[in-house]
Formats: sequence, C-alpha cells, structure tokens
Amino acid sequence: MHTVCLIIGHSSSAGGAYNPDSGLTEWQFNYNLAHGVMGYFTHELDKVDLRLVHRGTEQGNSYELMETVDVVNQHDPVLAVSLHANAYNRERGGHCVLHAQYSKRGNNAAKIFMQCLARALGNPDRGIRERDNLAILTKTRAPTVVLEPFFIDNSEDCLNAQQRIYKLGYWIHEGIMQYLTEYGG
Repeated sequence: MHTVCLIIGHSSSAGGAYNPDSGLTEWQFNYNLAHGVMGYFTHELDKVDLRLVHRGTEQGNSYELMETVDVVNQHDPVLAVSLHANAYNRERGGHCVLHAQYSKRGNNAAKIFMQCLARALGNPDRGIRERDNLAILTKTRAPTVVLEPFFIDNSEDCLNAQQRIYKLGYWIHEGIMQYLTEYGG
C-alpha cells in the first residue's frame, strides 16, 4: 500500500487568491476538489492510503507552513500533491505544475500532472516550473508537486474550472495512479 498526501492549499480563514467577481477563494475551490479526488479512490483503498492534509489558519506564517511540511513528512508518503490556483492580473489563464528544483521524481510527477490538467480543463499550458523557495516543495521528503490548474482571478478560467471540477478531480486521481504505477514507492 502506498501513502499519498493531498494538501488543500491555504485555509478557511486565509483563503488565498480569489475571484473578484464571484468571491470564490483558492481554499473553497480546493476543499471541494480534494474531497472529489478522494471519492475516486474508493475502489483503490487496498492500494492507496490517501491522506488529506489541511493547512493551518495563519496565512504566510512560516511556522504554520512548516507544520504542514511536518504533517506530510509524518505520513511518510511516496507522493504529495498540493492543490492551489494561480492569480495575476485577471487576464492570464492556463495551468502549470511546480516542483522542487533538481528533484527528478518531482519532475516525473510534474510531467504526469501537466498532461492530466490539460485533459481536465483544456486551458493553455504554462509549463512545468522548478522552485527552490517553497517549503512544501523543498522540505518534504517525498516528491511533491503544486498543481495550479487555472487562474482563479480570471473569471473565464475560474468558471471553466468550476464547471469541470469533477473532471479535474478524476484526472488528478488518474495522475496519482499513473505516478504510483510508473514510479511506485
């Protein structure tokens, strides 16, 4: 059995980026998305121990971020997936996946999830990004990816994601299963 952590980016009190038209926050979207992803694992309970990880309540507090890293590391997963959304100027759209710089397994996971996000939402591919300044990527022992499937501040991108949230959940499930099949633990 493989343990996988699914991290809900941000928290109910510090919701992250938001859509100025609807008020939808990253946390609200990703809370629903994470529970949808979990539903797809009901037939794989003998293969995957999916752990849902909630962030604390203090936005940007480095202690809270390190607590999240500690929780992930305590579960000793073979993969961690952090759910987020991008935001910039209300005009940009598309998806990208972040992973730790120099992480071959993180890059392998990112390639899989880039294909899955494209299948789920059909929005522009903004590429795989290596980052060395995010604790969730650099301090977790398991390969970790941050999924940014859409720009939440772009109303068209956001509506597309909301309308396809179940499809997105399905493809995240498929990405996890593909990673486990190809790279195991």
